[in-house]
Amino acid sequence: MQKKNIVVETQAADVSDFENFAKTFEKLVEKFGTPDVLFYNVGITSPADENISTKDLVEHYIADVAGAFNCVKLLDTKDFAEKHGAILITGGGLAITPYADYLPLSMDKAALRAMVQALTPVLNKKNIYIGTVQVTGVIGSNEKFLPKNIAEEFWKLYDKRDTNEIIY
Repeated sequence: MQKKNIVVETQAADVSDFENFAKTFEKLVEKFGTPDVLFYNVGITSPADENISTKDLVEHYIADVAGAFNCVKLLDTKDFAEKHGAILITGGGLAITPYADYLPLSMDKAALRAMVQALTPVLNKKNIYIGTVQVTGVIGSNEKFLPKNIAEEFWKLYDKRDTNEIIY
């Protein structure tokens, strides 16, 4: 990113460890200030076999959905609202058309979709935007699902803010 004179810093964090994630997030806010945008693109995408346990299902949910909810709660602040902050979440076609071979991901994408739908009016009243792009194919599998094309859909969602969901 040096060509464009953009400074980038990375920080590893485990979204399923809510307390430590919150501490890491707070340190980053102290260092850089409140962000303008959060992009949540977490999803355990491994196929499920017939022996999937309830514990496995819960572990997927914690990362895929509860981690996103934790991020939303961390950004539900006066500073984020004053910036007209945006929370963008990667959804998936499995939320619309679930598939048994990807049962945990299907359930989690449906839960993320419900979370965005339910929180939209609440956050909008606070000047916080939340939206999701339901990616209905395998990323990178063809021209339509190239990351740059999906990024354009997120940009539309962010820029227009006239809907909380794009099914792509």
